[in-house]
Amino acid sequence: MIEKRFDLIQAMQVKFSKSKRLLYLVSIPLGIAVYALGVLSIFPIPREYLIVIAIFALLFQIVAFVTRQYALRCISEGEGIRRMAMIQDGLGKTFTHIELAAAGTCLGKNREPAFLSPYYDSPEQPGWRRLVDITAECAHFTYTVTKIISMVLGAIILVLIVAALAILLFTSQAVETLATRDIIAKIVTLTITSWAVGDLAAMWMQFRSLSGEAKQILAECNGALKAGEVPEHQGMTLFTAYNCAVGQASPLPSWAYKLAQPALNKSWRDSREMDS
Repeated sequence: MIEKRFDLIQAMQVKFSKSKRLLYLVSIPLGIAVYALGVLSIFPIPREYLIVIAIFALLFQIVAFVTRQYALRCISEGEGIRRMAMIQDGLGKTFTHIELAAAGTCLGKNREPAFLSPYYDSPEQPGWRRLVDITAECAHFTYTVTKIISMVLGAIILVLIVAALAILLFTSQAVETLATRDIIAKIVTLTITSWAVGDLAAMWMQFRSLSGEAKQILAECNGALKAGEVPEHQGMTLFTAYNCAVGQASPLPSWAYKLAQPALNKSWRDSREMDS
């Protein structure tokens, strides 16, 4: 039996909102705390304090691991609901309560930025052409936001590396005490390994790669739409390609979306007016 439509966009945003809180407000700050404890342990301090530092570092890492795993679960469920939302809006499919329950849909507190209704701004009628148009819209938004994120993260990583190397170079020339040099060298090494090749660098690579893939998918979707009628196999291929690309990256931080939001809808509609 077919049931009335469920608000999949709201359910999707609830999942992504929860995953972002766990990842960006718990897991990553705990990683920063572990880094700070690592720096603190480099200095000559009493043994009893070192033991306390080691215990806290272990506990923080355990909590960070657990919250990251739960965040990944929320991301996975959110991605599944997002795909259902695209299919529901693009193809006109209505999902049963059994399918919705299997996808983990639920209502809860949504802290995602408000969007201009409708969520998908396509003038096409339900069908494969509309689904490809929606996929192109999503790819456009993803490309724009991930480009901003990758630029910001890349700049932060570059500043950290340059600052760490500058401190190391200055220390080798200005500091005469061997013990002090050793401490600063360890701090610089820990800084580079923690952030230049750690979570920050991994996120930068994820978003940079996603930006390039989203741009390519957007071009392919536009090409398919310009060609006229979109066959099922082509629509499914583009839809799947976009979802595979997005599923490999962390959820887009809300600050990046808020930063780009004033220009996002306008740039998308302007691009559609130019194509028409």
